[in-house]
Amino acid sequence: MKFVFTALALAASLALLPVVAQGQVTLIFATSNAEQHPLNKAFFTPWAERINEAANGAVEVDVRHGPMLANHTNFYDRVIDDVTQIGWGMTIFNPGRFPRTLVSTLPFLVENSEQGAAALCLMYEDGLFDEEFADIVPLIFVQFPQASLHMRDGPAETLTSIEGKGIHSRIP
Repeated sequence: MKFVFTALALAASLALLPVVAQGQVTLIFATSNAEQHPLNKAFFTPWAERINEAANGAVEVDVRHGPMLANHTNFYDRVIDDVTQIGWGMTIFNPGRFPRTLVSTLPFLVENSEQGAAALCLMYEDGLFDEEFADIVPLIFVQFPQASLHMRDGPAETLTSIEGKGIHSRIP
């Protein structure tokens, strides 16, 4: 998985070479998370620092934390509108925009997050998401652990274990 992300990041960096030849490029990266969020501290900030160091002044990834520039519902629009050049968000918060990518939200399809993320990368490479990502280049696919259903009669571990059971939301 680390290799897939590195390859995608490298490919994205190489795509910028014609622009870099004209001078330094600053790419604003809106994480949409609070600065202290574990994802920022352990992944996004160190990734941007490595890109900045490797670019040797030709490219600067300017990381902006918090929801001021972008949030989980408008990250895509902010990139499309060139408010930011790199965004982070979850496709599930953009109803109707990423219907095929939402296959990753179906329960019981993968055993763990790494397996799900690798499957999304392969599906993207096979062109299954071309229509959804026609205007952007995804740098990474992440699958969060599946949520579990808490059932009165024991855990739901397969689709058949919830067959015939009423599941409803308590949200008014």
